[in-house]
Amino acid sequence: MGVLKNLKGIAKVAMTTILALPLIPGLVNAEGTSTDFGYTGGYQQWTAPQTGRYQLEVWGAQGGGSDNCGNPYQGAAGRGGSAQGEVYLNAGETLYIYVGGQGGCSSNGLAQGGWNGGGSAYASQPEEPGGGGGGATDIRRINGSWDDYSSLNSRIIVAGGGGGGGEDTGDQYGDGGGLEGSNGWYPANQFSAGDGGGFGFGGSTGYGDGGGGGGGWYGGGATYNDQIGWDSQGGGGGSAYLGGVTNGSTQTGVNSGNGYARIAYIGDTNATLTSISVNQRSVYLPVNNQNQIIVTAHYSDGSSRDITGIAAFKSSNTYVVSTGSNGWLTGLNPGQSDVSITYKEKISTGKTLTVTSRVKVTVGY
Repeated sequence: MGVLKNLKGIAKVAMTTILALPLIPGLVNAEGTSTDFGYTGGYQQWTAPQTGRYQLEVWGAQGGGSDNCGNPYQGAAGRGGSAQGEVYLNAGETLYIYVGGQGGCSSNGLAQGGWNGGGSAYASQPEEPGGGGGGATDIRRINGSWDDYSSLNSRIIVAGGGGGGGEDTGDQYGDGGGLEGSNGWYPANQFSAGDGGGFGFGGSTGYGDGGGGGGGWYGGGATYNDQIGWDSQGGGGGSAYLGGVTNGSTQTGVNSGNGYARIAYIGDTNATLTSISVNQRSVYLPVNNQNQIIVTAHYSDGSSRDITGIAAFKSSNTYVVSTGSNGWLTGLNPGQSDVSITYKEKISTGKTLTVTSRVKVTVGY
């Protein structure tokens, strides 16, 4: 992927009149009210009933271990982490909530990883048990299967899942993050997964006894082995992510059992959209490579927010470069193309602010 450069591009605001949007069915939040989301084994959809600031809170799931599966030979499981932050939403914007499941346990055979990225484990016998990693809990702008790349890449906040318990009591285990998983041999961080893990998923032990890695922004690791009976220790904790929210914070190892999430309306704002900026004004992109354009909206009160997932991208030469979801550009053939970025935001007067910017893209070999 191309390297992102910290250059700013500022665009002016144009104002047009549009018809009022229809009333959105469902919950109408008053300030301070909230909607909770428990574990379902699938994603849940939520639509903002009104424009304003919302607080997002997520808690990752615990791994499978002695403290929740009851095998006296097994090590303790890592607990899930938590993350919270604020996001400004327009009425009608939709978010998708992925609540992680607790890692499974086994005294003979496969121990399933918790839904949403928990790594699996294995048990060769009751005295050598296996514990799956806990799933992460996250909120996204694009739906799809939990491991769909476009969906994973649209996550705006993530709480890491805990690693599964080891095959022996006293084995070290990994708590979910936190910006980094902790207390384990194979923790994930903001830039990389633990051993065997990846973007959004924890590592598996294969046929080795022990614990799988927790899911997360990046997943916690585990020692993989294709031979039954190999000792793997406890799994690493997954990492959290705060890149799509403001005023964010995380905690490590605070949640037992399945994950959960909460969205709360915390107030309106009188701030007006003034401009947008992009992280790159010009991009060199090799053929068959990708690069992401990050778009930030700026407001009259000095605040800002990431709008990459809801801005519109259009290539002036689709033979040279294509545009995908969440600001991703793909180089197709050598040449040049302008990519225009458009963002529209409705305000209380019934008008829509339309803001545009442009990025110059050069594709080569």
